[in-house]
Amino acid sequence: MSEPKPDPQPPDPPVRAVSLTVTRQRPDTGWSWVVLAGSFLSLMIMSTIYTAGLFNIIFLEVFGMNKQVTAWVGAMPGSLMSILGKTLLSYYHAFSRELVQTFFLVFRPND
Repeated sequence: MSEPKPDPQPPDPPVRAVSLTVTRQRPDTGWSWVVLAGSFLSLMIMSTIYTAGLFNIIFLEVFGMNKQVTAWVGAMPGSLMSILGKTLLSYYHAFSRELVQTFFLVFRPND
């Protein structure tokens, strides 16, 4: 009896030389700072809306009012954001977008 022959191994693939070139790119400038500032402002605005309950304790002490009166301070920004968002959306559908943007740009409250 003869011994079984082992399966032949496939030959190793040829080794190829790989060269890596690293190029240094400029850091982001321009619009990346605008995006960063917008994201930061959005985070700050939304965080003050959602943490109004923490400020309510300070408002109670400083203004000397009851809880019902000082709770309006925290309730108004979220309510206005919801109501104005739906109102502006209905205006956008009823009128042209440019007309609505111009109206709110001209008749905005004084800063």
